Amino acid sequence: MSYKRIKADKSVCHDSDFSRLPKDSVVVKTFYKYSSEQISYILEHKY
Repeated sequence: MSYKRIKADKSVCHDSDFSRLPKDSVVVKTFYKYSSEQISYILEHKY
C-alpha cells in the first residue's frame, strides 16, 4: 500500500498517443502513475 503524501503546486499530465497503436487495438484500461520532482527556489531579499 502506498500513499500520495506530497501536495503539488503544479500538475502536468502526459497523455498517451493512442494513434501510434495498431488500428485493430482495443484499449482496455488507462491509468496514471504519479511521480514527484522536488525543486527548491532561491529567493533574494533586498533590504
